[in-house]
Amino acid sequence: MYAFVLECEKDRNPQAPSYFFLGCSESQQTFDCQLKWPKDKWPVAVLCNQCFQLSEHSKQNVQTLPVDNKGLVKPLPMSIWSIEVQCGQESCGTLTEIHFQAGSGTVEDGILLKIRGYRIHCRTCAQPIELTLQSYKNIGVVAEVCT
Repeated sequence: MYAFVLECEKDRNPQAPSYFFLGCSESQQTFDCQLKWPKDKWPVAVLCNQCFQLSEHSKQNVQTLPVDNKGLVKPLPMSIWSIEVQCGQESCGTLTEIHFQAGSGTVEDGILLKIRGYRIHCRTCAQPIELTLQSYKNIGVVAEVCT
């Protein structure tokens, strides 16, 4: 089995890299139909589950990794959440869509509590956006992966 992943650009730990799982397949070939998400939404902004830093990825950043029996890469059933946050600067107000992964069955309140208080930077004005209940505009599950 193979996993399609994006590696966190900020948390570069060679002993335990942080991966954002996009899907799994029996084949090593990367076909769009095998990815459960994001299909035609490139580039995508993902929030790392470990360092909580935002990074943007293009389709070329997708890696194919073997899932082995030794536990080196073992994806768990995950939900990918889409979260829209709004820049609080009066002259900006840009909506930024970010994606976050959590275990399947996680509820919206659990996601909001987990990422509350972290900061990302607005793509338009580069000002920090604190992830608060007031900054969230839309939140929902985009896909279930490796289930």
